[in-house]
Amino acid sequence: MEQENSIALLPPPETAADMETEQKKEPLPEESPPSENLSAEAADEIKPEAVCEQDADSPSPETAAEEKTNGNVLRYITQAVFFALGAFAVLIIAVTVINGIAHLTEEGIGAIVLGELFGGRENISIVSPAEETETTAAEETADLTSLPANEHESAAEETVHQPQSSEPDDGNGGDVGILSADISADGAYGLSLINETPYEVSLSPHSDRAIPPLSELYAEFGEDAPVVLILHTHGTESYAKNGASHTSESEYRSLNSEKNILAVGEALAETLRGMGINVLFCEEMFDAEDFTLAYYNASLKIREYLKEYPSISYIFDLHRDSIPYADGGKTIRPVTEIDGEACAQVMFVVGTDHGGSGHTGWGDNFNLACRVQGRLHSEHQNLMRPINLRSASFNQQYTKGSLLLEMGAVGSSVEEACAAARIIGQAIGEEIIGE
Repeated sequence: MEQENSIALLPPPETAADMETEQKKEPLPEESPPSENLSAEAADEIKPEAVCEQDADSPSPETAAEEKTNGNVLRYITQAVFFALGAFAVLIIAVTVINGIAHLTEEGIGAIVLGELFGGRENISIVSPAEETETTAAEETADLTSLPANEHESAAEETVHQPQSSEPDDGNGGDVGILSADISADGAYGLSLINETPYEVSLSPHSDRAIPPLSELYAEFGEDAPVVLILHTHGTESYAKNGASHTSESEYRSLNSEKNILAVGEALAETLRGMGINVLFCEEMFDAEDFTLAYYNASLKIREYLKEYPSISYIFDLHRDSIPYADGGKTIRPVTEIDGEACAQVMFVVGTDHGGSGHTGWGDNFNLACRVQGRLHSEHQNLMRPINLRSASFNQQYTKGSLLLEMGAVGSSVEEACAAARIIGQAIGEEIIGE
């Protein structure tokens, strides 16, 4: 359409006949009579010169018409060239956009979009909550129609290693010394707090209950409805050999579900099921293929479960902590003894909306942590570490009963972590039942 408009504005080319008519209208210059003082021969010489000078300066009608036609053709060619260049530029842009879409598809459109919305791909979590820095990224609301969670976590304490598929060595040949320590909470009712937010909270084992007792949940959803979901965002997190004095960074992660955090989740699930509580146990290792997208992928799975099972009221995400000693050459083994058995100490991590999320209901999760920890303290005073209140939400915005549990640390053994899971599972089960 643009080409047609530009052509219409050009004046119509003049014909040769028109040119001749115009030229005939112009009077020819008068010939001055030769001076009387000049001879006839001199006068004859002057007249041909005047005629030749006029012929040189005034093109013939045919030549003028041809020049105008050539000018129009050149103008049309120039416009066509510019049009072709514009079309080529549009084609290049289209190819670039298509390649970009292909790249987004390969990388995961949802993850890239989240990264752009919340400050870049680096804002997607990459390590355990215990290794998070104070900087956190925006979170989503609890609305299941919103985008999945996007945590910002940086490798502050533990380097991410490729999970081991084979059985590790006995650990005593490692270069990281294991230092056993009691780092349990020492406040009233066994409640103390590591607060990494500006929020002021009250620690009470008698906090308000946000979720109905188990009997009411079964009455609403049915006796077979799952109430608890157990999963592991960092499923490859593993432990040291039982009784080892040293470990190595190569043992921090494993694909062996009998040696990593999945074994601990299974122990917790069995304990709750033994109390008549229906449990969904997700055995997917969300960090096995892409550690940087572990929280994002876990959030997708959580949403999938909640859509299929709206009866889920509690979500427990079990991790293995990493606690380096101050001298840098050792790692802490948080441990206590219960009934003659070594048990790994446990820490509740409670997320908030301080990092910018819409997780405004974090107080319900915090109250649950206080209630369970206060219940445990009455019988096992040294099992629980201080509650850790954090800025990020850690996918806890989906239910009023979501908690992250740090089960021991890299210096602990899987046996110690499983022992702790069975004990804490008893207290969690009592809370769910409403006893």
